[in-house]
Amino acid sequence: MFSVRALKIFFWNCAMSIFLIRLNLASIVLPLLSFFVVAESHRSPVYALTPFPLITLESKAAGLSRPVAVTHAGDGSGRLFVTLQGGEIVIFDGSQVLPTPFLDISQLISCCGEQGLLSVAFHPNYETNGFFFVNYTNTSGDTVVERYTVSVGNPNAADPNSGVTILTVDQLDTESNHNGGQLQFSPQDGFLYIGMGDGGGSGDSGNLAQSPTQLLGKMLRIDVDSGVPYAIPSDNPFVDDSNVLPEIWAFGLRNPWRFSFDRQTGDLFIGDVGQDRWEEINFQRASSEGGENYGWRNMEGLHCFNPVTNCMTVDHGTLTLPILEYDHSEGRSITGGYRYRGTKLPQLDGIYFYGDFVFARLWAIRQDVLGNWSAPDPLPQSISVSGFGEDEAGELYVLGYAASNGTLNSIGSGVTFDTNDDGDATSSIDAQLFIRYLFGLRGEGLFEGIVDFSQVCPTNPAECPALLETRLDQAKQAYGDVDGNGISSPMQDGQMVYRYLSGIRGPALIAGLVDPTAPRNTPELVETFLDSFALPEPFLAESLLVDPRKESSPSALVEEDVQLKSSTSRSRVFPLTKSTSSRLRQGKLKRRK
Repeated sequence: MFSVRALKIFFWNCAMSIFLIRLNLASIVLPLLSFFVVAESHRSPVYALTPFPLITLESKAAGLSRPVAVTHAGDGSGRLFVTLQGGEIVIFDGSQVLPTPFLDISQLISCCGEQGLLSVAFHPNYETNGFFFVNYTNTSGDTVVERYTVSVGNPNAADPNSGVTILTVDQLDTESNHNGGQLQFSPQDGFLYIGMGDGGGSGDSGNLAQSPTQLLGKMLRIDVDSGVPYAIPSDNPFVDDSNVLPEIWAFGLRNPWRFSFDRQTGDLFIGDVGQDRWEEINFQRASSEGGENYGWRNMEGLHCFNPVTNCMTVDHGTLTLPILEYDHSEGRSITGGYRYRGTKLPQLDGIYFYGDFVFARLWAIRQDVLGNWSAPDPLPQSISVSGFGEDEAGELYVLGYAASNGTLNSIGSGVTFDTNDDGDATSSIDAQLFIRYLFGLRGEGLFEGIVDFSQVCPTNPAECPALLETRLDQAKQAYGDVDGNGISSPMQDGQMVYRYLSGIRGPALIAGLVDPTAPRNTPELVETFLDSFALPEPFLAESLLVDPRKESSPSALVEEDVQLKSSTSRSRVFPLTKSTSSRLRQGKLKRRK
């Protein structure tokens, strides 16, 4: 099948052919023109990625001293546990940080710089066994992974005397950086993963990240439920190779400060801090059997480092290149993040968030249906991000690092339906503006009759139209593509929002409007999507764009839609006719009293 675009190109080529034959240039140019028709006709029917939703950060807590990690216990309590680099773990109970730390081991650690208490991971069965694990730098400068137990009778306090050392890794005596520090239990296999830096200094002078007899510069994988103090999983990739330490899951990491698992797929994302020029994100599918080699020090990102040429041969494991890199004009210290798998904001599903600590930047990327990664989308917030985390429901959090006023922030969608800036995001005015915008109205016809610019922008009313159109465009980008087919159509997506606002649910919500091959092609999926943001309460549809041919209630119009859907195109429903546009320009559609 040829697409409409391909047919247009074909007819254009025909016209050009006649012209070129007259100029005796057809034999040269026509083969080039035919290429575009062939290429267009063989394009895969893949949905384009819709624009990234606008993202905001909502402050949850401040006044934290050097926060570096945040996670949950998986015990149904809804609490968040924030790791403070100085040696404490504190609890955020949903409204405040509790005054008494959950655990204080400040006397055991070296701090700060890149040393300190660096993360905590709760055992998958924490609710029954009370075990959790910490990663810290001891007073000798070495890495320690230790297990603790919650105290009996007080879920908000750990037993400080319950510590059991699981693993100690000697760091270089002359260096204090590149300690890694992240602990994570895999949602797939339940084993504990430990990210280890290369020991510090510059350029990994000892090539420790490639050494089979060093744990530095590796991803480790151990079984904390067997053996004393741990066992080696039988399917670790080098368990049968006597020349390689059996804890090693992957080679070639410089400083994997933060890594995470996708809770839905089990895929692993590793943010690896770069050396002179490149920061990178490495990706490992849940189906991996381990043994990847992420290249350092042979490579930094996608580029040779040492050696400067012919660097893509490694002695151990399989060289695996990053899915993303950025140079030091954009940032200098990557902080790996998480893929969003929460339920509050389904429009963010599958988006991976990460940041840069030095440049105080945040980005987002995602995959298309073919597995290709999008270009990074920069977020407007400026925050020295030291870590990301998720709660039990999969909602994401970002930590802003500071010595005495660090912050805990939640990731949310920044689209506001208070488009007229009156402090009320549930008024019918805001909904009318959004629907009108989706129907293609701009300028006077968009605002006339429902917005008083002298009240909204009393100091400079002339700036109001541009300001409000910007907000409406953000709302359209985030929520204009209701069925997820990559197209924001005012006559399909806009109409579904219209029906939704009118209180219509079930099959009538999508009748005659949804692309059957789109990702959200059922009433349930569309309702979930539209439920995910703060739309106004349903109101009378007569106050919006109604069919000018007759006065009908929303339910009557929908009933007609259902009856006609088999014989009428989707764009027929509630058409924006000339008379409707005229009524809007004349300000005859007024705010509902």
